[in-house]
Amino acid sequence: MQFYIPPDGFNTLHNGAMTVKYVNGEPIGRAEFLIHMAEPEAETFHPGEAMYFPLVIPIQPLAFPRPGQVDVNISINGSHCGSLTFWILEPATPPGQIDGD
Repeated sequence: MQFYIPPDGFNTLHNGAMTVKYVNGEPIGRAEFLIHMAEPEAETFHPGEAMYFPLVIPIQPLAFPRPGQVDVNISINGSHCGSLTFWILEPATPPGQIDGD
């Protein structure tokens, strides 16, 4: 996911939040985080220029109680900046095994 940093957003601490829920609104988890974006090197950035910043958020620690469609929403400084929707599927039965064995 990427979020936009305006020219005056560098060298500032930003508050972030991630909410994860099923599409029916059932909550799965929430995390809050801080981001400090240092001003990029002059060779890749011009004064007054904004920038898109890649943001990687690991979701491995989340426990999904059941399969279903999941929404992940990210906000920075209280403003929505990105969403991602995906499906959690039932675990597959390993080849050669029958359910109930």
